[in-house]
Amino acid sequence: MAHARALKLMGVARRLSLVAAVFVIAALLAGTAGTSYAKSNKKPPSSGDPGLIDSVVVSNYGFAFDGSLEAFCGEPKYNWLSVPCLEGAGRNASPVLQVKGANTLLGASTGAALDAVSSLDQRVAVAVPLDLTDQACFGEPSAAASYPEACNEYIRSALDLPANAAVPPAPFAGTGFAEIFSQGANGNSAPENVIGTRDAAFSRGATPTTLTYLPPATGVNTPQGVAFENPNDGVWPGTDIVAIANTLSFVTGPLGEPLSTADSPACYAFGAALDESCTGVGEPYSCCTGTTAPSCTGVGTPDACCTGEKTGPTCGTGNCPDPGYNPSCTGVGAPYYCCTGKGTGTCSGFTVGTVTEFDRLTLQSGYNDQAVPFQNNPVTEANRFQIIRHKLAGYTFDEDQLCSETADNNNYYCFGPSYPQNATIGGCSTFMLGPSALTFDELGYLFVVNTAEAPTTAFVTVYYPTEIGDAYPWAVIGLPGEPIPSPTVGDLITPVSVTVYSDGISFFDDVMYVTDAGAPYTPRSKGVHAIPAVPPSVKIFSIPSSSFNGSTFWYDGKLLGEIKGPHTKLNRPAGIALSANGDTLYVVNSGANSLEMFTGVAGITGTVDLPPTLIISGPASKMNSPVGVALPQF
Repeated sequence: MAHARALKLMGVARRLSLVAAVFVIAALLAGTAGTSYAKSNKKPPSSGDPGLIDSVVVSNYGFAFDGSLEAFCGEPKYNWLSVPCLEGAGRNASPVLQVKGANTLLGASTGAALDAVSSLDQRVAVAVPLDLTDQACFGEPSAAASYPEACNEYIRSALDLPANAAVPPAPFAGTGFAEIFSQGANGNSAPENVIGTRDAAFSRGATPTTLTYLPPATGVNTPQGVAFENPNDGVWPGTDIVAIANTLSFVTGPLGEPLSTADSPACYAFGAALDESCTGVGEPYSCCTGTTAPSCTGVGTPDACCTGEKTGPTCGTGNCPDPGYNPSCTGVGAPYYCCTGKGTGTCSGFTVGTVTEFDRLTLQSGYNDQAVPFQNNPVTEANRFQIIRHKLAGYTFDEDQLCSETADNNNYYCFGPSYPQNATIGGCSTFMLGPSALTFDELGYLFVVNTAEAPTTAFVTVYYPTEIGDAYPWAVIGLPGEPIPSPTVGDLITPVSVTVYSDGISFFDDVMYVTDAGAPYTPRSKGVHAIPAVPPSVKIFSIPSSSFNGSTFWYDGKLLGEIKGPHTKLNRPAGIALSANGDTLYVVNSGANSLEMFTGVAGITGTVDLPPTLIISGPASKMNSPVGVALPQF
């Protein structure tokens, strides 16, 4: 499975999933939507029109750094909000609560991503992937701005600088954060908890000083998805676990595994194609497989690397390539961290992303910079947290640093050695490849959407309850490249979010719903046929016990059906939520600023062009590029 495209996510402009990346660009170009706060549900549904059944909370990415959260009323018996609801919101409804403003941190950054609601006490969690304005001390202010003084104080404390000392240059993009709001948060409310480590990214020092910001203790790195576990599933009694999907972490394995190791299955699978010179098993070099060397006729014959007839190590001399031969490398650290020069590098493979979990009940109020993940199992990551900028003359590089020359041939950027990064789930066995959304079922199984290579490759990994660290998936839906092809390969194009109906009895009774934004039409180009557009949809999967794959030792799952067609009104569908009885589905459309409610979804098979029972949209809704929708799952 080719992994080169996923590695290009190292650029800040591509640090988000496909759908969220569109929001970043749009936020810089578009104007803002309305900014007034909603006070009450003054617009009941019109006579005869259906109303919202469940109360829900919507996260808005927001154009031009205008992120927000807003809540809509459901029927009184399904209302979990802190405000009373007389009836379900109708198609022209206003939100009854709206969290927006500088104190929320939702507008001081790139805007909200996906959200989730605790089933313990209805707290609302939301992910914020990047911090571009640094009003929250998670990134760098613009060239014309300066750090807020509170951020200066924090940095001085972290670096043991005296009071009023000049603050060194900042990271040029923060690692993002997740935040948790109270059930009744409204207006310009500050979050109760912020999970993330401020100013822990991509440090750059003045010549020839080296400034190193420690990797984030929280392990939070470009989060896009959040999910609360069922507090009554018996997995971790007495906790309220919130899981965060970290999209950008480049993981080479469990703690202590070197960068060049590719023994673990996922790192081998994802990294094997990094050496683009490989054309097949043992072709043209033995390192394409690791053992076969057809040119060898005996020990040391005809090349020193030969260990016997037709055998030899992965690298050597002569017919065996030079150590670390990799024609995909164009220079030191380019295009991959593991490149050591032009045509060289030990790019053996790695996974992308981690999951960090936290017990909300143990978080302190405000910032949690040094909070260590629940059931912490550190991983080894490629180091992007140390950058040295210096003049060429009179400077010697350390052997454990990778340095690349800049365009002016005068300055170099150096990346430190791989480092330990805190995580709950991460490593080469996890098969994660850009986790961007996640959810739990009622029994504690964790479902993770992986989108680093969407739309060419996207899939869902599922992890067994209590599985932490370098966890091997219990199920994988949609991953190609297996020895025994999975029946779900190609079923997911651009998945965005996931929700699961669970009866609480058996995992094999779960039904998984995934929003899929599809893919646009690709016109014909020289030597390449046109690729037709793939319409948006909601994909529905089961994971029966009969889908066990004896080759991969996981369950492949089965596509049951999909909600797709012009009557669905789906337009870049993003967040998705399901009612407790599994019969009502809620979807937000980032392309239409709308919230849709589909009823009667239980038992759908095949392709159904299902019209929504209700669409909430229009100026009164104040939806502004909605991304997530959530309600208490359990």
